[in-house]
Amino acid sequence: MKKYFYSIGLVGLSLIVLIVFAGAAIAERKPLFELVTQEGNAEVMRGYALQGMGAQLTSDGGRQWMERNLLSFGYKDSLDTDNYDGERNELIADYRSFMRGHQRDDSYYRDEQVIIGADADKEKSEVLVRILNRSDSKVREFKVPVKSNDSMRQRVYLNIIVQDIQLIGNRIHLLVSDYTNSGWAYTDYVVDRKSGTVVESQVIYVPEETTDVFLRSSMDVKAEFRELAASPIIMFNIKTIKTDSSGSDSLKEWRIMGYDYASGETWNLPQEGLDLIKKGLEPTLHEGKLFMYKGNYSGSTIHFMDPKTGKQAAEPLSLPAGEAGSRYIRFGDGFIYVSFRDEGVTNVIVYEEATRAVAYRGLVKKTNPKADALYSYFRLNYIGK
Repeated sequence: MKKYFYSIGLVGLSLIVLIVFAGAAIAERKPLFELVTQEGNAEVMRGYALQGMGAQLTSDGGRQWMERNLLSFGYKDSLDTDNYDGERNELIADYRSFMRGHQRDDSYYRDEQVIIGADADKEKSEVLVRILNRSDSKVREFKVPVKSNDSMRQRVYLNIIVQDIQLIGNRIHLLVSDYTNSGWAYTDYVVDRKSGTVVESQVIYVPEETTDVFLRSSMDVKAEFRELAASPIIMFNIKTIKTDSSGSDSLKEWRIMGYDYASGETWNLPQEGLDLIKKGLEPTLHEGKLFMYKGNYSGSTIHFMDPKTGKQAAEPLSLPAGEAGSRYIRFGDGFIYVSFRDEGVTNVIVYEEATRAVAYRGLVKKTNPKADALYSYFRLNYIGK
């Protein structure tokens, strides 16, 4: 009997020791910082978080370690590495099989009714389109034939890429890039949503052919800042660069071209707008408007431009100074989200886009006085609502 009680005592003692160690481990994993609201309505921060040093801090007091507990951990192969991968996290949570089963899709689109994914098959010169109905989770698939420069297949691994998807009415727009002998060409394939047939295709951009080996063009797409959000237009940053005999590069031509999905119109950004961007501003397209700023500087001003006229659409917004390289700017739902470090402390300010009023202000504080201030660098990201 004594031996029996002795065994029970050992088991009990072991359990107590395990509980103590588990508690200590959990305490050690608790983030050393928290985001504290100073002013305004913390609800506008819903869906946004400061991420860094293994933790993500939210205005509602949520603190979650980003390692194995992060929603996207097991699905990183289906996430893009941009700053808005939280939108895909949401889709993974709600429609895991749809996202997980096609992790190589080039592009996605979503609205309140549907989610559309598209993946280019370079071997067959076609695009697989999948449409998920969000009300009943039923998925429909069809294939869209596209033109391809077959001679480029061996030279360029991905010579066909779906750059963007938009849905306007009952027509799906697939912005497809194809690598040609002189660079990337872009075509908008307009597909009937019900039948899956190509209604029309419009070539948006084809690089000029040249025999000058010292002349080359570079192109990058300015798509909607929120990757999965609808956008009425898209813009292309096109530069022609000349290399001289010494190997030095010079900018020969620079233009920004816009494309309207609904009308099929293309245009070049007027010189007035281009001159402003040439001052070192980073153009960002969101909800059909151009936002421009110097994101990596200690001080920054956000400019608002009409993408068709090149004229400033509103008075610039001056942001408070902070440590160089610490500033992150996000846009969404009529608000402008800004984070920066000032005297070693990460701050967050949310502005109403229309009125410029401060809707929220917060800062990161230590939860443990022993926390090293050097480890308090946080990046403002959208993590999904």
